Amino acid sequence: EQILIFNMKVLLILALTAAALYSADAGVSPKSHPNVYYIGKYCCKVNKEKHYKPQKSKCDGSVISRSSLCCEREQFTRCPSGICNNAACASRNEWDYWGADMKGGRAKVARRNVGACIAKCRRTKGCRSLAYRPSDGTCWLKHTSNGARSKAQRDRQSVNMTC
Repeated sequence: EQILIFNMKVLLILALTAAALYSADAGVSPKSHPNVYYIGKYCCKVNKEKHYKPQKSKCDGSVISRSSLCCEREQFTRCPSGICNNAACASRNEWDYWGADMKGGRAKVARRNVGACIAKCRRTKGCRSLAYRPSDGTCWLKHTSNGARSKAQRDRQSVNMTC
């Protein structure tokens, strides 16, 4: 019985350690390579997978995601902290996710309050990311993570809702 209790404690400690390593305290991808892939181990400069048939849907040239295995043109770097969260999982200032707008997904919300745009995205089925223009409160909801493309843009904030 004591061995069983000891083993359960060890398993609990291992589980808590693993959860801590994968938590929101993980590093954030560098600005030069904002698109996390390969379960957070690598960061890609561009928001696109390369085509590599043996990996099937994980490398089919689509928008890169945390579960992707390939980065277009091999423009990647290792995550500086070991495991990264997509920088876009947090609000990114001066960055625009453009394209991939949802039908009826453009709206005016409160000026200088990205939270209102985030709330609208959370209430909208299928919303995966957003772009927000603080100066006038324009909010664009996106049906893909990172929109169709992402780029530096003044007067924009962008947020991924799925990491």
